[in-house]
Amino acid sequence: MGITQTKDQPHSHEMVRGSQGIGLGMDRVFTFMKCFQLELFYYGDKLLVICLLFLLSFFFGYDYCLSRSIPV
Repeated sequence: MGITQTKDQPHSHEMVRGSQGIGLGMDRVFTFMKCFQLELFYYGDKLLVICLLFLLSFFFGYDYCLSRSIPV
């Protein structure tokens, strides 16, 4: 919204850190999914729905925190 590429360097560093954090989170999620593939076969849709809800809440929460940390 109010992000401008001027001499405000801390903001760009903040954004880079944020994207790295998202990448780490995705790596964790993928390893989690690989580890629990057998459980996915047993529990099926319920576990998948729980995972999707968790992912959605995680990303929305992260988005909210990021928008709060950047002054408008």
